[in-house]
Amino acid sequence: MRDLDPRAVTVAVGYRCPDCHSETELEVDAFGVHHLHVLHDDSCPWLAAWQERA
Repeated sequence: MRDLDPRAVTVAVGYRCPDCHSETELEVDAFGVHHLHVLHDDSCPWLAAWQERA
């Protein structure tokens, strides 16, 4: 597994959903691509709208 790029860590730490108290998880894959997962609260209106479209 590759190391996390400090610039990506800075983005992940600073990101917050404006509609809820989200948390983030950052990972890097075998190709060195960083993936930021945003974990929204169940009550988040953005998440509810996104789920309705899916």
